[in-house]
Amino acid sequence: MMDVDRLNDLLAERGWHRKDLAQAAGITSSLLSRVINTSRCPSPQTRSRIVKALGLKGFSAAKLFDVK
Repeated sequence: MMDVDRLNDLLAERGWHRKDLAQAAGITSSLLSRVINTSRCPSPQTRSRIVKALGLKGFSAAKLFDVK
């Protein structure tokens, strides 16, 4: 599950909208929406794409998705 508040903070820091993240991650806006709005974890490939697009590493990357 994704920490949506954290995601929104990261997007605001970059001046991005969700569509900008989807484009930078090479995924569709609809896939990003499903990742954000469901309690299911995205595939490792999708997680990796989102994390790389945001420039996150290590604990910061894990923190974005490991919300219970």
